[in-house]
Amino acid sequence: MTYYTDLIKVGVSLNDGSVVSLEAEGYLMNHTNRNGFSSDIKKSDAQKNISPYLTVLDSKKCVIPKDDGTEVQCYEFHCESNETNEETLIYVNAETGVEEDTMILLYSDGGTLTK
Repeated sequence: MTYYTDLIKVGVSLNDGSVVSLEAEGYLMNHTNRNGFSSDIKKSDAQKNISPYLTVLDSKKCVIPKDDGTEVQCYEFHCESNETNEETLIYVNAETGVEEDTMILLYSDGGTLTK
């Protein structure tokens, strides 16, 4: 399971493999012992909320941060558009079944970004 609130980002030089940047503020500020993942909604039921214009490529459990500082347990669905082949991440709340967030994946030589 991925805790996005605790992510540590490491920048690595493509020339020699040395660490050139480190961002650990999220981990230092948010990490705590948690009780694990509990849900009222099954993953298969959460997936029913995904648009029929998307094909689900993969899914997993995760915890995402909200703007108000809280955390939400979600199912993350990695999807591809049937029309444009764009890839997205769809986050469905594991307690309510409501979509919490959508991110478009942007691939580049510098890594994968979200929009």
